[in-house]
Amino acid sequence: MGLPARSSRIPMLKTGQRPSVFGFHHYREFLKAYLGWRKTQSRLSLRSLSKNAGMGNGYLPMVLSGKRRLTDKGVEKLLPHLELDKSEESYFRSLVKLEETENE
Repeated sequence: MGLPARSSRIPMLKTGQRPSVFGFHHYREFLKAYLGWRKTQSRLSLRSLSKNAGMGNGYLPMVLSGKRRLTDKGVEKLLPHLELDKSEESYFRSLVKLEETENE
């Protein structure tokens, strides 16, 4: 069972510009934009990010597609590999909590 679809607006970025987490309202959209940017910068793949973060190969693809939730443990494993500063990390954590909460 997948998660309900959410309408979102992905911020427009200049070519080669690192996406700012502050421009996003959904953490999955940020992760997709960030991974797209990283692929152009260092050829980072979803598989290598998963491996570096100590996650199973299938976990992040399922998170990005909305089939799995990003857990607190997953956030803590992933954050060191996203190269975010402290305020960006805090905002990312808030996005995850907001989106993954059970209550409206």
